[in-house]
Amino acid sequence: MRTFLLALPLLLAACDPGGPGASGTITLGDATDPDAYTTLILAAYGHAGDTFDPAVLEDPPSPNDFVLDTLDLADIAFPYDYTLSYGVGTSEYADWRIVGWFSTDEDAAAPEATDPLGTATFEIAECGKFFGGYCSVTEGVDFMIEAYGTP
Repeated sequence: MRTFLLALPLLLAACDPGGPGASGTITLGDATDPDAYTTLILAAYGHAGDTFDPAVLEDPPSPNDFVLDTLDLADIAFPYDYTLSYGVGTSEYADWRIVGWFSTDEDAAAPEATDPLGTATFEIAECGKFFGGYCSVTEGVDFMIEAYGTP
C-alpha cells in the first residue's frame, strides 16, 4: 500500500488533465430560423470581462484558452446537446464564455451583425495541486440562439 501511495503523485503527474470546455443544450428563440444558414459555429474562451465583444473571436487568447468547433446545420436538430472541449490541458482562466452563431461561412472568425447568436458565461473547475490552473468540461451551460444581433 505504501508503494502505491508513493507512486500515486507520479501517476497523476503523468496523466494529462481534461482540457477546458462546456456542455449543455442550445435552444432557439421563437423568431430564430436556422434554414437560411449552413453552419453552427461554437467558440469558447477564457475571458476577463462581463460583456461579449465579437472582436475577441478574431484575436483569440492562447490556444489553451480558446476552443472552436464548426458543425453542419443539416446534421443538427434543436434543442441540440453539445460538448465543446479543448481535449487536454489547462487554462489560466476560471471565467469563460461560450458563443454560438449561425453562419453561411464555415470559416467565419466571428458573427456578422445579422447572424443569430447566443452566449453564456461559465466557470472552469480548478485542476488541483498537481496541475494548477483550470480544467475539465463544465456541464449545464445552456444558452439560446436568438435571431439577428448580439444579446
